[in-house]
Amino acid sequence: MSEQKKVEELVRQLNVMDDTLFHKVVEDPEVCEELLRVFLQDAELVIISSTPQKFLRNAANRSVIVDAYCEGANEKKYAVEMQKGDYDDHQKRVRYIASNVDTRITEKGIEFKDIPDVYVIYLTKFDVFGKNKTVYHIDRTIQETGDVVDNGFHEIYINAEIDDGSETAKLMKYIRNTEGENEAFKKQSDRVHYLREEGTHTMCDAVEEYAKEYAKEKVAEATAEAEKQSAAELFKNGASLELVLKSMKRLDKETIEGIYREVTGR
Repeated sequence: MSEQKKVEELVRQLNVMDDTLFHKVVEDPEVCEELLRVFLQDAELVIISSTPQKFLRNAANRSVIVDAYCEGANEKKYAVEMQKGDYDDHQKRVRYIASNVDTRITEKGIEFKDIPDVYVIYLTKFDVFGKNKTVYHIDRTIQETGDVVDNGFHEIYINAEIDDGSETAKLMKYIRNTEGENEAFKKQSDRVHYLREEGTHTMCDAVEEYAKEYAKEKVAEATAEAEKQSAAELFKNGASLELVLKSMKRLDKETIEGIYREVTGR
């Protein structure tokens, strides 16, 4: 089998939960609209634009890339993040995504009452909270009274692990195991069919680019791991925190300080 045929076969095996296919699927605003109508249980929701892998620049601090960024006809903003691995602090990741969306949409001089509502929909392969629910809506409440108060930020976690029989669970099942035609989610199903069969050239390019980026990430991870080991050895041999901070270029301050505390007990 030629390399091209191997890549084409790989494309046909991808599920929507896989980054490469998900990013191509959500290029279509109508697909995003279908997804969000189900996730938010709002049959009237209208999406006017969608951008995969949206880079939310933060000039002063760490920027973030969200898997899909959508804008609604009602000026509401929707950030959709897909997570297959359970290796992060998911709630803090959501918090950071929301803060970067706010930074992007808030113009100088805008009145707070005019800041658009922001939705972060966090899709996972696993049950983040372990409470056997497909969907978790996180609300702000007044601790003393239990009243829910709304500041325009909506935090929603949806997983593919728990099947509660709902429409949302059925959609997540399709996202996790994308097989055959699905009339219930026709826009997404049609998009997947096109990308797998007619758009294989585009998808093959995407897969190859993903493979290159994945290889770069692995090299970077290996290099960073080597620096972590070097930092630990330096601390074991009496090097100061200040010296190691100046020496290690791939590690952030927080990581180096953590290694320092672990090694020295300070």
